[in-house]
Amino acid sequence: MVTFRWAENQARTVTRTESAITTGPVTTVVGQSNSGPGQPAQPIWRTQLGTFVTTWQIQANETVREPHALILVFETKDGKPLSPATELRSDPVLQSNGVGRNAGRDALEFVLKNWNMKLASKSN
Repeated sequence: MVTFRWAENQARTVTRTESAITTGPVTTVVGQSNSGPGQPAQPIWRTQLGTFVTTWQIQANETVREPHALILVFETKDGKPLSPATELRSDPVLQSNGVGRNAGRDALEFVLKNWNMKLASKSN
């Protein structure tokens, strides 16, 4: 079994949420004046400081390193266990590729699952 692992730059567009906190004057109604005959109550206004959180979304291009894995499985020409006197076939009997965060694990799981089928088909 021969394994290769490497990473390639992968460009992608992502959406990010940005936010900013600001403080500024806010005019609000804090009560009502007394009403009298023919005079309706009037709002009482006051200005005070308020804090605001403003959020927005932006799209950004980014480059990430994407892991890759390649596993090649070879067998000997005579089908016997590997030793200093045996030769390998030039073409792999099984090949597996993995891409992404779990590239190595995914490639190995594929090899192990399919290697059992390969052995079973050889024994029949």
